Amino acid sequence: MQVGPFAKESRVFVKIGETRERNYQSGFMYDCMRQLKMPNVKTYVVAVIWDETQWKKHSEANVTPKTNTWSNSMLVKMRAKALKYVKMNLHMSMQVCELFKGIRIGWVKELHPKIIIEILQNPIKRNTFGKTLFEMIFFAVYAGVIDSGPFNSMLNSDGQVLLVDINIGDESAMLVYNTKGLYRASKKFDEKHISAVISYVNTHFAEAADFLARLKESACKNPYLLLDSMCPFFNDDNVELLRSGQKTSPYFKFLTASLLFNPCGKGASPPSFEATRAVFTIPMLLLCSGTSRDNIDYPGPPLTSKVPVVPRKVMCIVHLKAKTHDRITLRNQGGKELGDHTKHFLAFSAI
Repeated sequence: MQVGPFAKESRVFVKIGETRERNYQSGFMYDCMRQLKMPNVKTYVVAVIWDETQWKKHSEANVTPKTNTWSNSMLVKMRAKALKYVKMNLHMSMQVCELFKGIRIGWVKELHPKIIIEILQNPIKRNTFGKTLFEMIFFAVYAGVIDSGPFNSMLNSDGQVLLVDINIGDESAMLVYNTKGLYRASKKFDEKHISAVISYVNTHFAEAADFLARLKESACKNPYLLLDSMCPFFNDDNVELLRSGQKTSPYFKFLTASLLFNPCGKGASPPSFEATRAVFTIPMLLLCSGTSRDNIDYPGPPLTSKVPVVPRKVMCIVHLKAKTHDRITLRNQGGKELGDHTKHFLAFSAI
């Protein structure tokens, strides 16, 4: 039989266990994504009676080494939740979603490496990947989406990224999330994936700004989101700075640094824009990225294995993808060596 917009025998994704309110809220967010021309899926919510036998049969048929433990733990939770609904004489809510043919970003490198290699090597697909991941990250921040990391992001073969398993943070969740910058998940995005986002921002800054402007006009803003110096990305002046492509401006550098700051530590919070404004106005290189010490892409003088003198009390942020034999040495004004590092993201104050 047909269920909402889905014809009989349609291939769909279903989610059981969330409240009816959360399922409708998730559907509304996909409606917002559709208006913003982001990757999205159609949804429909129905009341169901949970059948453990059918649930286990479907789960075991689709289990992978990555989901075996999760499947077993979820079964225990579903039993407890189903019992509560029976006691309240209520049906459980199920969200039916249009099928998105893809794989979790968090699994793609290990389970389907050829897909991500092709995407990153193909200029068109890499740009699509960077664009849609950029949009997903900023949509999740603006809407206050809980756990919007690589395991709740799907990637298809064209490089399109879809946000899935959408739950919106309430007041208590947003008290914490308002201090977390762009990343609020427990899992970390691969740095090559974030590199595609930064490349998109650097080459399509006006398009990125247009998206943020349209996002601000949408109805998806979380009522508890604080648009302060921890989240200056939606400020009108900053959106215009992004649109103008002023890569040497403090805000553009802060935006890039914020995308690079991806620690996924429960206690880790990025510095605010106000705290770093002075750092990014100092006329010297603070941010760079490249494939080796001989091929560095940044608006500054040629970089060798020796980084220019770092002024005292200045935070130095360096992102260097180097060959294993390459290294960088940081020294303060007194000539004191601050350490040698290879293939690391550094954020510290020079003493």
